[in-house]
Amino acid sequence: MEIQIETPNVENQDKLEEYIEKKVNKLEKFFDNIIDAHVYLKNEQDKGNLKQRNVELKLNIPATTLFAEEKSDSFEKSVDMAVKSIERQLKKHKEKSRDH
Repeated sequence: MEIQIETPNVENQDKLEEYIEKKVNKLEKFFDNIIDAHVYLKNEQDKGNLKQRNVELKLNIPATTLFAEEKSDSFEKSVDMAVKSIERQLKKHKEKSRDH
């Protein structure tokens, strides 16, 4: 699976990219036909002037694109939540395709 990671204005990119690749590659055990993944990281400020770490994860599989967007106080937490969300979507997609 090819993983594209965009990290504009993000510090410690190398460690973070390794972490993302490790987590996203684990999705292959739930669905072995993944085409590619796109991960976009960005820093945001919410209304209370708190920094939010936003992660958008898009996973391309045959005939479908799965998407998850998560925000938290760290990129690692956001990545974990996004991967969990995609994992649930993959399981649901697999069940639906099995039923048809």
